[in-house]
Amino acid sequence: FCFDSLSSQDVIDQIKKENYDVGFVYGTSKLNKNFIANFNAPLYNFHGGDTERYRGLDSHFWAIYHKDINGLILTMHLVDEILDNGDIIFKTRLPLSKELELFKLRSVTTYECVNLTKIVINCFENSIPLPRKPQHKIGRYYSSIPLELISKCQTNFIKMLF
Repeated sequence: FCFDSLSSQDVIDQIKKENYDVGFVYGTSKLNKNFIANFNAPLYNFHGGDTERYRGLDSHFWAIYHKDINGLILTMHLVDEILDNGDIIFKTRLPLSKELELFKLRSVTTYECVNLTKIVINCFENSIPLPRKPQHKIGRYYSSIPLELISKCQTNFIKMLF
């Protein structure tokens, strides 16, 4: 199915008709309460960063801006009504190397999302329960990183990898 917005009533009507086993979210805006309430299966979000430190947008860029190499992880968490707040299923470090360029960081993150998706599907198919723990703290909310800070991120990223 293709929709202009996940907030539209057409989406809500469609998900009410379906019988999902699991749902995955990556790279979308905040899901509205109506969507979350009507999705009839576990709904997992892939968050590019540590939700207990960086919530919202461009989390990897903000971690790099703050020279926080430990913030360069991928968090998979349950979706709830509070942005990037649901119970954590997995946290995984991104595979970083000296050769990695900043513009490729999102593709590395996406690749790790695919790997975690395979793990979750395997767990569902084999009735293996997923780990789950509540977040211990709510990370700071960040909006999009301003364009004028990207060059600082580029410099920091190079230094972080060496």
